[in-house]
Amino acid sequence: ILLDSLLQEKMISLACDFSSWFWNPKIWLPPDVDWDNFKKPKVLNNTMIEPENYAKFSDLWYPIPMALVVMLVRWVVEKWIFRPIGLKMGLRDNKRQLPVKNEVLEKG
Repeated sequence: ILLDSLLQEKMISLACDFSSWFWNPKIWLPPDVDWDNFKKPKVLNNTMIEPENYAKFSDLWYPIPMALVVMLVRWVVEKWIFRPIGLKMGLRDNKRQLPVKNEVLEKG
């Protein structure tokens, strides 16, 4: 049990170190701006912007799955709709030709 708790503390310490390295303000923010600046209300064009109105990391949970859905829809439409229409209109289905093996180039 002691070994498990030490391992757990070490993993938590590593996670905290990685988080502080990854979210370093010198990388993500302009000079003279710190993460604490986002905890205070700001006035922009006579409008008060509260900290809870700023973008959050959790906002990325929507566009990433939607991008995957769009890619899937594109693949389905290309394969099952546009390709058969193109073939019926007389377009040829050219498969990509692989280059011929050249032993001289393969040795280099």
